[in-house]
Amino acid sequence: MIDIQIENDFELVPSDIVIASFDALSKVSRDHSFRAFTWDNDDLEPLLIDAFTASAMVQVHGALSEANQAKFRRMVEAGRGSFARLVDFTWKQIA
Repeated sequence: MIDIQIENDFELVPSDIVIASFDALSKVSRDHSFRAFTWDNDDLEPLLIDAFTASAMVQVHGALSEANQAKFRRMVEAGRGSFARLVDFTWKQIA
């Protein structure tokens, strides 16, 4: 058995951490960057959102009806659990 250890030298700076919103998600997609999302009602570590995931979510959002787009936007901001359900939904739509 091979024992591989990876050191994590990654450190978030305050400018990487944003309140979760659809606009922030779109910016991650547009800039091909990443951000750490946090929610007002969440005391957990920020959730890292990469450009690949953000781009997929923005594309799925664009394919939805106006009513469902509004629901999607609300769910992004609602909390970590709602956001996780949207990520799962996104990958199911793409697969």
